[in-house]
Amino acid sequence: MRSPGSVTDITGPIILQTYRAIADFEKSSGSQMALATGDVVDVVEKSESGWWFCQTKTKRGWVPASYLEPLDSPDEAEDPEPNYEGEPYVTIKAYTAQMEDEVSLQEGETIDVIHKLLDGWWVVRKGDVTGYFPSMYLQKSGQDAAQAQRQIKSRGAPPRRSSIRNAHSIHQRSRKRLSQDTYRRNSVRFLQQRRRPARPEPQRSGSPGLSACRGRGWGGACPGRGLEAGRGLEAGPGAARAAERWEPAA
Repeated sequence: MRSPGSVTDITGPIILQTYRAIADFEKSSGSQMALATGDVVDVVEKSESGWWFCQTKTKRGWVPASYLEPLDSPDEAEDPEPNYEGEPYVTIKAYTAQMEDEVSLQEGETIDVIHKLLDGWWVVRKGDVTGYFPSMYLQKSGQDAAQAQRQIKSRGAPPRRSSIRNAHSIHQRSRKRLSQDTYRRNSVRFLQQRRRPARPEPQRSGSPGLSACRGRGWGGACPGRGLEAGRGLEAGPGAARAAERWEPAA
């Protein structure tokens, strides 16, 4: 975990992103930083957990990303696009959904992450079900979960934007977000396309079709093709030799 004093170790010119607090935030530990509505902060680090390390001229500490908004737009430009292929993760802590667009999972379940959002609430898929889940409670399979467990004990999952009371934005419109219905429809469509069997390869030139063989009196078997050619099965060497013993009908 970053300590507040480590910021002084940064040398050389750096460009920090500036954000504004949309509501009051009361810190619950010494590593966090309290905010008042309208405070402008510089973001030093954006953690995938949804906790960002911020600073002002007089203080520094961890702040929930959900309490911050960009100055030029309500949308977070760095949010990636959904990945319906999904990345496998394992839950390291159980969570019970508090809102209808969240998903409840027990510790040790394997899920697919299909959208990593910077506020620390990722969209996950379990079977055909999708929903928001705290990224702090997820770990890639095979990775050491000790550090993540320490973060959970020290800070816990950050609050969601929709749970913040008395939020005041300077922007006229709200942030663009996909609904869970959209995630679910797109995910189901992707899975259906992935399960769809591949199209058969087109017939190679120079190999007569079944109807052509029948037209020449081969009785359904063609030289160089299996006796099961009518059912689309690949011919083996033995089947080709058997076909050669057929004589055209008079």
